Amino acid sequence: MRYSLLFLLTAVSAFATDRVYLTLEQSTGSLGNWQEVPLTADQLAADGRIDGGVFDTNNKFFRLKIQAPDPFLREAAVMVQGGTLPVDSGLAGQTVGVFAIAKNEVTWDEWQRVRTFAVARGYDLDGIGAGSSATDPVREVSWYDVVKWCNAKSEMDGTVPVYRVGDAIYKTGESEPSIAADANGYRLPTEAEWEWAARGGVNSHNRIYSGSDDLNAVGWYFGNSGGATVNIYDGHGSRPIAQKAVNELGIFDMSGNIFEWCFDTVPGFPTYRRTRGGSWFSAESSCRVADRSLFDYAGSRYTFIGFRLARRSGM
Repeated sequence: MRYSLLFLLTAVSAFATDRVYLTLEQSTGSLGNWQEVPLTADQLAADGRIDGGVFDTNNKFFRLKIQAPDPFLREAAVMVQGGTLPVDSGLAGQTVGVFAIAKNEVTWDEWQRVRTFAVARGYDLDGIGAGSSATDPVREVSWYDVVKWCNAKSEMDGTVPVYRVGDAIYKTGESEPSIAADANGYRLPTEAEWEWAARGGVNSHNRIYSGSDDLNAVGWYFGNSGGATVNIYDGHGSRPIAQKAVNELGIFDMSGNIFEWCFDTVPGFPTYRRTRGGSWFSAESSCRVADRSLFDYAGSRYTFIGFRLARRSGM
C-alpha cells in the first residue's frame, strides 16, 4: 500500500520557531526495534506531501520521529567531516570519522555549573578546578577529573554517559574507564580528531598554527600573554576564550591559551595521556598543529592544561 505522510508535516507546527528534523522509521513484529526508512529528495511532492513509497505493512509499524536540533551542535560546536591526517603529521595516515567538537575550551563558569550538579550525584569533583574569570578556560583539572565531568554533563543534558567502570558510570577515583558502545554523551576528542580539527579538517589551508601561519593572530603564548612576568603556578596567563581569530572550521584557541587533554594513552606509559595545542606559557613551537611534544600523568593538575568537548556523529 502507498502512503502519503501529509499529516506528519502538520504535526511540526508546534516547533515553528526552530528547525526540526524528520525521520521515518519502521518496526517489525513489535514496537521495540525501530529502523530508519531512507527517503530521498524526489519523494517530497510539490504540495508538501511526502511520498513514502510502497511498504509491505504486514506485521509492521511506522512512525515519524521529530527531533529538534542538538543544542551542543547548534550553539557550541561544529560537525567535522572525516578524513586522513597528512604526511607532515606525527599521526600521518590515520583516519577519523565524522564527529562534533566544541568551538571553545570549557570555561571556568561552565565547569562550576556542571560540577555542582555532579557533586550532588556522587561525583568526587568537589573543589576541583580553577579559573581566572568566568570566561577563562578551566585549569588545574586532571584527565580523570575531566572524563568524570564529561559524564556528569552528559547526565545533566539527558544524554548517555560515555565512560564506564564495569557496568557503572565512572564517577570516582582514578580508573582506566571503558567506553560505552551506545553512548551519545560528551567525551574528550581522540588525539587524531583533535589534530584533524585543529588543522581545519577538509577545509584546511595547511597552516602552521590552527587557522594561521601567524600565531599572534590565533593564539595566546609566551610571547604575547605576559608569560615572562607571570608565575606559572599562579595560572593567570590564560585569557578569556574566543579573543583571537578562528580556524577554517570556526574553532577558537586550538593553538595556545591552554593545553587540552585528549583521550589517548601514550605508548609505554599507560597512565599518561596526550595533551595538545600549546598554552599561554608555551614557546611558539609547542603551539603548532603538528606538535606532540607534551603528555602527562593522567592524575596531574596544572595551571596550563584544560580541555574541550567532543561528541560522536549521529547525535
